[in-house]
Amino acid sequence: MNWDEWQSQSFTTFYKDDCGTGNFEDWTYYILRSGSATMTGYGRLDGSQFSLTHAPVNKLFAYQVGVGASNVNGNFGNGGWFMAAGELVVDGERFSNLMVTGDFAFDADCCPTYELERTWSATDCSGNTSELGTQTISFARLDSIDGGLVAPPAKDLDLNPAAGILQDNGFENTVTFATSIVPNPASDEASFSYILNKPTNLQIDIIDTNGNVIQKVFSGTASADFKHVHQIQTGFMSSGVYLIRVAAEKEMNFTRLVVVH
Repeated sequence: MNWDEWQSQSFTTFYKDDCGTGNFEDWTYYILRSGSATMTGYGRLDGSQFSLTHAPVNKLFAYQVGVGASNVNGNFGNGGWFMAAGELVVDGERFSNLMVTGDFAFDADCCPTYELERTWSATDCSGNTSELGTQTISFARLDSIDGGLVAPPAKDLDLNPAAGILQDNGFENTVTFATSIVPNPASDEASFSYILNKPTNLQIDIIDTNGNVIQKVFSGTASADFKHVHQIQTGFMSSGVYLIRVAAEKEMNFTRLVVVH
């Protein structure tokens, strides 16, 4: 829920902003539902599984996501209270029927600066190899004004927190694009936005982690330097992680979509 929806519930609601960031109206608010909200262990805790229940029980505070929402600093993150029941596994040793309470307080990597360099080469039957060029895949922030995406010059495209951009480093025909999905996680509906550096034939699909197409979003030609928006219906989709796949000529972009009911 957004702030207007959260404060319009039939019960009393509020927010946790002990750090005083003042961004609560921009946060997304969630209620942890038993059976669908779970916590799974990995590493030394592999095999651990807990079902989460919302705390406080009166739902005065939500599980909140946004800038400063972790309630421990002003960074983009998420936080909330929970009660949990399940089995703890530590180094293979099982501790069953545990009941615990606690807090979540996470910083989220909303504005990644990862950069991957990909080099293309060709090798003939005699083993002679020629370097064809190098392409850089990087991530940055997409500027926004009043919540909208701004189309900067094609060669200077930046990205939003959850998007990727393919930069043209010697490949004149490379398609560069920036993508955005809001809200994410989504419950009933989400808006998928993107900007291209040149008119491009696109195929946009939502796929699950097994590669199965769950929903066809768009197929056709999209214009350049313009914010395209598609509404995605997520109400019928099971809770989980999906990928929005954008196939553009010889390039392909994936944006992660989380669905929570």
